Parts: sequence; C-alpha cells; structure tokens
Amino acid sequence: MFVKIEKNELLNGISTAMRAVSFSKNQPILGCLLMEVSNDGVKLIGNNLEMSIETAKIATNPSMDQVAGKIALDAKVFSDIVRSLPDGEIQISTDAKHLVVIKSGKSEFKILGVNPKDFPEIKNITPAGSFVIENATLRDMIRKTIFCVSQDNAKPVLMGALVRVSGGQSIEGADEQADDVSDEKSAKQLGGIVEMCTVDGFRISHIQSKIDYDGNDISIIIPGKTLSEISKMLPTAKNSKVTVYFDNKRIWLFFEGTKVMSRLIDGEFINFENMFGIESTSLARVDRAELLSAIERATLIGERKTPVVLNVDDSFIYISSRTEMGSMDEEVAIDSQGAKIIICFNPTYLADFLKSTNADQVEMSFASPLSPCIIRPVDDDNSKYLVLPLRINNATASATAASSPTRASKSSDTVSDVEPKDDTEQKQKESKVDDTRIVAVADETVADEANEAETTEDERIAA
Repeated sequence: MFVKIEKNELLNGISTAMRAVSFSKNQPILGCLLMEVSNDGVKLIGNNLEMSIETAKIATNPSMDQVAGKIALDAKVFSDIVRSLPDGEIQISTDAKHLVVIKSGKSEFKILGVNPKDFPEIKNITPAGSFVIENATLRDMIRKTIFCVSQDNAKPVLMGALVRVSGGQSIEGADEQADDVSDEKSAKQLGGIVEMCTVDGFRISHIQSKIDYDGNDISIIIPGKTLSEISKMLPTAKNSKVTVYFDNKRIWLFFEGTKVMSRLIDGEFINFENMFGIESTSLARVDRAELLSAIERATLIGERKTPVVLNVDDSFIYISSRTEMGSMDEEVAIDSQGAKIIICFNPTYLADFLKSTNADQVEMSFASPLSPCIIRPVDDDNSKYLVLPLRINNATASATAASSPTRASKSSDTVSDVEPKDDTEQKQKESKVDDTRIVAVADETVADEANEAETTEDERIAA
C-alpha cells in the first residue's frame, strides 16, 4: 500500500473514526483504526463492537505510485504521529509484513501495523425501515434530551433514548408551520413526527419534531453514547440531512459520506406519557435566564447536588440554599396562578433543562411538594421536562419561609404535607433531603416516597 495525503484532511478523518475506538487490554484490535486506500481516496474505520464509524472518502494527492490496500494501525500512536508532523503532504506505505512507514518533510516513522483481517468486520443490514431527518433537528433533539440518559447499568433500557417515528399524523403547532411546506399539503398532512425521550430515574425529557415520513410506526432505543458522538459529528451545513436505516438490532446513519453503525438496546421502554398528565395546582411563568442564574448562584455555597428550596408565591419564586458554609437567598419575579407551594430540588436537574432550551420563558407546573414538577418552554408545545422533587423537612421549610416574609405566616400549612408521619419517617427527621420516585404500573403513575434517608443516587424509575 502506498498513498500521499494532506495532513489536515487525514487528521480530520482520524478524529472522526477515533470516536468509535475502544482501548481494551483484552481486545487490543479494538484500539486500532482500519485504513483503506482505493483509487478514489482513503477511508478510516473505527469499531468498538458497540458502534462503528466509517469516514467519507478522503481525497489523496495524485500519484502514479499510489497502491490500494488496507492496514490496521494503533489509533493513538497513529493519531499522535500525524498530529506531530508539519503541515503538508504525508506519505504512508506498508510492506507484506505490515511494517508502516510514515514520511513528511524530514521526518520518518516506522511502526508495526496489524493484519487488516484481524479487524472486526462491519456487517451490512437488511433494513426493516428508514427515515430522513435534518441535521439541525436531530442535533437539537439530542441536546435537549441527552442529559437525562441514565448511567445505571442495572437498567440498560434507560441508558438510551427512545426514538419513535409516526407517519400521517397531525403535529402540534402544525398550523403555524404550514407555510414552510413546499407542497400544498394541509397542516394535518405534513407527514410524520419523530419523538425522542430519555429517563434517568429522577427526570424525563421529551421532545418531538416534524419530519417528512409516511411509513409504518417505528420505536427503537438508541444508546446514549451513540447519540452523544453523533451530535458532535453532524455537519452544520444548512438543510443537510441524515438518512437513518435500522433493523431489530442495529441502526445505520448516513450523512455526507460518513457512515455510523450502532447496536440498538433491546427491551421495553417505560410508559412515560401518563407521567405528564398530573393535574397541577400551581403554575409559575418565569424568565428562563433569571431562574437559571439564581439556581447556579445557589450552588456556590455547597456542592452541585446541594438541595435548593423554591418558595412559590404570588409574584416571586424565593430561592434558598442552606449548607454548613452558609446560606443563599434570592427572589425571581414570576407570573403565577393557583396555590402557593414550597418545594425542594436537586439544582443540577433544574439547571440541565434550563440550559438546554433557548426559550425566553418557561412555565413550571406544581401539584404538591412531593409530586413531579413539569416544565415547558413558553410558546413551544414540542418540548417538555419532568423532574422529581426532594423531601424537605420541617426545619428546612421553616427557615425558607422565614427568609420570605410574605410566606412565613402560612409555612406551617405547607410543611405539614411533607413532615414524617410514622415511626420510620420519624427517624428521618434529622435528614434534610429524601427522594421520591415515580412508579408506572398498569399505565397509571403514582408518586412513591423513599424508604431511607440520604438515598438520592439509589432511587430509580421502575416500570
């Protein structure tokens, strides 16, 4: 094999393919890149058995000496060598014993390659279905859901995102979008919708968007790691699209010559729809940026998981945090309806969603201090978020109410709903925070109180 190629073009290909490289001592071949040279260019392939990436063909410098061939190279060593070389042309050649010679300017490296036959083969699939989606839409959907992917190996089905595609259905907000459709379909015939939903046990993020699709309904679970890598690779060119093919075990994504293959997660995703159907008793519309800034300031006197208390009043949300280091109190103006409420959250769970949306305002729906809070961007019916509250004890609530004079007189009524009520809970009074969890049973959703104090990281959604 012999080829001449520009450094920057080669380095870009290496960076893309390395996203699918796995540095495993048990399977060192997975730490390699497969380099294939043909008459029309060079492509690089990474494959960790969970996901594979095949780059678009990289143009080579014209040479009468170019010889087609394949070689597997240690990805890290190859990347470091190419990165260290001066800008310009690089010559790469191999011999029958897989010795690789890399030249550029006055530099020359000789490294041992690996027999390309040892590299894991990427099997083609017979698609069971396919759909097309714009790069910008897919990237936005991933950005607004990826932070809710679970990292708990005990529930692998939650370590991915549920993707559902439906055809021939009406889309929320379609009437306003009808003018953007090039043909003369009515708003209710715009095509299909694609939904993406993630759950990590404490929160749910859901988004949907319109696509051009009129086939059978699709429901697949794509690993979170795959989606994370795809979002970093998608081209930013306007109106560029991704074509998605899948069977019952794998998914293929094609965009601008790049091919990504990933396994799908097998299993049944939780029934999350009814969880968003909780009837609210209080609504608060608030400026997203102001609320996010206040929540981030509340974490400065403690850790990122130090609870913050939201005291929802007629005109303000009073945000407070108490730690051994000190306290923080701030008020944010709101437009509210319904009952007043004191409720406690992990601040990271609130901040993650507020960072993911570009909406100027969000609407927060509350039912009780122990019921999930539902947050929606104002003027956007296609995105919604559910987050579980933390248990708040009497001492914390009283301190919070005292920091908000307009609420102090009624704090005892609100707090009574969340005080310990039996012998087991009485032992928990010294704990500041206790978790609740959502349990979905027979399509009904209930809030289940946690059984032990300080178990924030152990509670999970069960279906």
